[in-house]
Amino acid sequence: AEMFDLSFDARIIDTPGIRGFGVVDMDEDEVGDYFPEFFALKGECKFNNCLHIQEPKCAVKEALENDEVAYSRYRSYLQILEGEDESYRE
Repeated sequence: AEMFDLSFDARIIDTPGIRGFGVVDMDEDEVGDYFPEFFALKGECKFNNCLHIQEPKCAVKEALENDEVAYSRYRSYLQILEGEDESYRE
C-alpha cells in the first residue's frame, strides 16, 4: 500500500485489490453541495430541496442546458445519487 498526501490537508491510500471507496453519512440533498458549480447555483433553484433532476425552475438544469455546467459533471452527480458508482450510501 502507498499513502499520498494531498494539498488540501488530506491523504489517500492506494491499496492493491481495493477498487473503490464509498461516501457515508450523506443525505441525497447534500450531494450537490460537493459540486462547487451546483452549490453556487443552489439558492437560485425554485425549491430549497431541489435535487436538480426534474424539479421545475432548477438553476442547475438551466445552467446545464446553457453549457454553463459540464454534462460530465452532471452525469457524475446523477450516478452518485443513483448509487451507480457505489460512492453514495445511506
